[in-house]
Amino acid sequence: HICRVRSEFLCPGSPVDLNHWAKVETVIFNDCDHVRAEMLARIDLQESGHWHDPHINGAYTAIDRSHPRRLLVASTNTRSNDLIGYNFLDARTPQGPACAVRGCSQSQLYTYSVDDSDQYCNIVMLYCGRSSNCKPVQYDFFMQEVQVETSPGGGKDIHRCFRMRWR
Repeated sequence: HICRVRSEFLCPGSPVDLNHWAKVETVIFNDCDHVRAEMLARIDLQESGHWHDPHINGAYTAIDRSHPRRLLVASTNTRSNDLIGYNFLDARTPQGPACAVRGCSQSQLYTYSVDDSDQYCNIVMLYCGRSSNCKPVQYDFFMQEVQVETSPGGGKDIHRCFRMRWR
């Protein structure tokens, strides 16, 4: 049984009024320290080629990793510049420790077309596990989405997140 978590989304904001965004609340069946470590490992291992974004081969950068229960990330690619904020909250399930992750991604550029799940993929590509067809680098997670909300024209289809083949 998964319950909703009482914490705010860390939405980074955008300098433009018309932009795409997504909010995803996920419970990951592992502790938050491991979840955050996996996310940072994926970001850090992009340069060496040990991990890459399977969505549109975006480049992730950890802008602020100073707070142990928050993370601010930038994602850039040929189509967009986005900011993603994450909150991590320790939780317990009947199966053991869990981490409730609330992610919010917002485009930093004026957007007038459909999002095609881009903002949603920005959020989940850093923590999804093999059960979702992702490629973990340190820890493999099983996750359950609790809530997904998108801007008008925004998508939330995880299958759209796998446009690039693994090298």
